[in-house]
Amino acid sequence: MEDNITTIRTEPKSGSAGKWVAGGVIGALVIAGGFLFHRVNTLETDLSTQRATSQAQLTELREATASSAVAMNKNFGDFAAQLQEGTRTTTAVAQLAAAQAQSNAQKNAEKLVQQLAEQQRVSDDQFAKQIGDVKTVNEEQSAKVTGLESNIGNVKETVGTVQEAVNQTKSTLDLAIADLKSARGDLGVQSGLIATNSKELGALRELGERTYFEFTLKKGAAPTKVGNVQLALKKVDVKRNKYNVNVMADDKLVEKKDRTINEPVQMYVSGARQPYEIVVNEVKKDTVVGYIAVPKVLRAAR
Repeated sequence: MEDNITTIRTEPKSGSAGKWVAGGVIGALVIAGGFLFHRVNTLETDLSTQRATSQAQLTELREATASSAVAMNKNFGDFAAQLQEGTRTTTAVAQLAAAQAQSNAQKNAEKLVQQLAEQQRVSDDQFAKQIGDVKTVNEEQSAKVTGLESNIGNVKETVGTVQEAVNQTKSTLDLAIADLKSARGDLGVQSGLIATNSKELGALRELGERTYFEFTLKKGAAPTKVGNVQLALKKVDVKRNKYNVNVMADDKLVEKKDRTINEPVQMYVSGARQPYEIVVNEVKKDTVVGYIAVPKVLRAAR
């Protein structure tokens, strides 16, 4: 404060005006110095107050910072503990999940084993049933085989009997064929064997050289189709065993007159290498009975 007051020295002057000016200046300086002192004092007070407030605020801030640091440390510790606990929990959960998965796998395996066992049981039952069916079939087949063997024995006996009968029939057929004769037909062609009755006709059929069609013709009746020809009886002479017949073949009409029984009446038909032969075995009143022999070998069509 003393540094800010400047000492003013004045030289003594004469007269009252100088004194009053000096007094006024001194008073002004005193007032200005007092104002400055008050102002400085106020500033120091305000500064002290601000320092105290700042110090208090700094203290509070330090305390708050310390408290915050403590809280943060505590929170960090809690978080670390929670994190560690979470890690342990995660590990426990993972272990629990693994154990659960293993348990599920074991249950699935046990279920699969049960299913396989059930399938095996069903398969065994089916196999046993099939075996039983096969045994039944085998037994039935064995019984059939036994019966078949018995039947074979019977068949052998029957075959022997049939063979004997065939031999006898063959002998009879041979005898019948031996009795058959061949004659020259009305066209001058040597005929095949001639049958004079149904027995001999059966023997001819057995030979299989020709096809035979039997017929019965009545006088005055419409033409009768026999095989692929038509025959019409025109006249009968019972006493002389003669007859007249009209033959229609290949759209041509031929009259055969005064033919006798068991005489081969011949005609050529298109397609045949040998002549057809008509043989009448019986001459009755207004009726004749006989057959037509048709060659089996025909010429190729041109």
